[in-house]
Formats: sequence, C-alpha cells, structure tokens
Amino acid sequence: MRKCSYESRECRAELDLQISLLNEQETTRLIELTGRLKVPTPADDELPQPAQNVDPQG
Repeated sequence: MRKCSYESRECRAELDLQISLLNEQETTRLIELTGRLKVPTPADDELPQPAQNVDPQG
C-alpha cells in the first residue's frame, strides 16, 4: 500500500466533500423541478419537500 502525504489526503477529503455537496445540490434542484412541472414520481408520498436550500459554501 502506498503511503499518502497528509496534504494529499486532506486535499482529497476536501474534494470529496465538495463533490458530495454539489451532487446533493443538483439532486435537490431536480426534485424541485419535477415538483414544479407536476411530474409524478413513485417517491412523492415517501419524501418530504425540502424545507430550505443549503449553501455549500456557507
């Protein structure tokens, strides 16, 4: 197993976090869009509507 420097692990963790936050934000936008377009989905009765957007930079 190759040893990673602390800085590269920290950088990778930061990138993973940013990617996860962007993915969550895009998923939320898609859910909101399907709601505005009145597109029925199987999850309509299972998932609560998002209460608010979360700023990944904040």
